[in-house]
Amino acid sequence: MDDYYEMLGVERGADKETIRAAYRERRATADAAGEGGRAEAARLNRAWNVLSDDLQRGRYDERLTAGAEGDDGADEGTALTDTPPPPPATSARPARGQRVMGPPTIATPAGTTFPEPKRRMKAMGTDLLVLFLVFVGSQFAAQAYVNSARSATVDAIEAKRDTLDEAKTTRDDAKKALKKAEDADPPDADAVASAKSEYDSAKKQYSAAEKALETESRKLQPVYNLISTIFFLFGFAYLVVPSALSGQTLGKRLQRLRVLREDGSRIRPTDALKRYGLIVVATYALSFVLGPLAAVIVLVGVTTWTRNPNMQALQDRIAHTIVVAEGNE
Repeated sequence: MDDYYEMLGVERGADKETIRAAYRERRATADAAGEGGRAEAARLNRAWNVLSDDLQRGRYDERLTAGAEGDDGADEGTALTDTPPPPPATSARPARGQRVMGPPTIATPAGTTFPEPKRRMKAMGTDLLVLFLVFVGSQFAAQAYVNSARSATVDAIEAKRDTLDEAKTTRDDAKKALKKAEDADPPDADAVASAKSEYDSAKKQYSAAEKALETESRKLQPVYNLISTIFFLFGFAYLVVPSALSGQTLGKRLQRLRVLREDGSRIRPTDALKRYGLIVVATYALSFVLGPLAAVIVLVGVTTWTRNPNMQALQDRIAHTIVVAEGNE
């Protein structure tokens, strides 16, 4: 197993700032070597990403110590003269059942590193908030348009809804009358037959009123579909356009994050289309079947980066992109 402390030239008890300074210095040397230094840069990235995270560092220290003890005990009769170095004060064990990821396999460009999960969550939260506010606004706009331009249809829907409510009351009353006639002691066959006939008639009237309301309501569905399509087009533009230009949405810009290609180069318009098009199109298509639940399902796929060593979500793996933090913060 690689000794990341030796690789960076620091002691095992070194604090995070000391490790950061050593990483930057050696990474600059590797970057100056050009293509020949890419392998070394990848190794340094792996070391930094493990040692800068308390959870991964604690786990790594345990494995490193266990490996050292195994080597010392390999030769019987050999005295142990070295005192094992103390673990860092910030080491921590992973929670029970928590998955420990391996080191990254993709090297980030000079001056960048994989972001802390908290920063990436904040960036995502900002973008989701913007889209949510626009969605709420679009619903108000749709309702205002319907009330103004389709007032006759709205009035007809309200009238049919009142008719449905009345039919429901009549049906429920007829059902109670039937039950009362059946529970009489002794029951009157003629009264039961009459009550059942009225109940059957009331059920038919309710069913007819329900279908009439559904038919009238469908007349407004194209309007709501159009508003939804406009909203999704806005969401698509909000995510794709700034990403294609700079690799940053508003949320990523505020958190100093950027989307790049796996080779470290700038994201291309086609990459932005693949990365965000998958999100928007999947949500749009599923919304017709699952409604609001579609957004929840897509959000689960979008956050799969939390379980990937290169912090790549499903859309990143499809578009071959990564998200990096600027300034090695």
